[in-house]
Amino acid sequence: MQAIEQAAPAAPTQQFQPGITWLNMSGDVTITWDDSNREAILELVRQKLKQGYAFFIITPRFLPMFGNKQVKLTDPAQLDKAVGVVVADDQVADIVGKLAPATAQTKRLGDDDVERVVRNGQAELANVPKAKLETTRRAASAEEVLQHQSVAVRPISGG
Repeated sequence: MQAIEQAAPAAPTQQFQPGITWLNMSGDVTITWDDSNREAILELVRQKLKQGYAFFIITPRFLPMFGNKQVKLTDPAQLDKAVGVVVADDQVADIVGKLAPATAQTKRLGDDDVERVVRNGQAELANVPKAKLETTRRAASAEEVLQHQSVAVRPISGG
């Protein structure tokens, strides 16, 4: 594990990344993916559409990419000054792989299917800056969801 220290007050680079923010009862969760996992995420979105979820295209949020000085973490106190943490993929896979399957008492991400794609390494959790989400329109298809940043809303139910 490495801590990323702010080297100099430089403007962070910005990069567009498609993603889905899942609005749920345990807090909003945003996931992103790479092209190699596109089909798995496409299937997830199709499944959620069948379950009644609505997906809304939002105005893109650019996520800062901090590429400053990386130092090996030797003391947890270093995290106080860090602007980010880099964890090797194999360490993340090991940690996520040890998570117990979700139950009603232990749901971590608020949705078993979303938790599964993260646990399987098909999607990553994203740290999204706090900002007002501006929806532009409802997505017409699962394919369209994957081309944009979007918000997923659970079906309305009463009782």
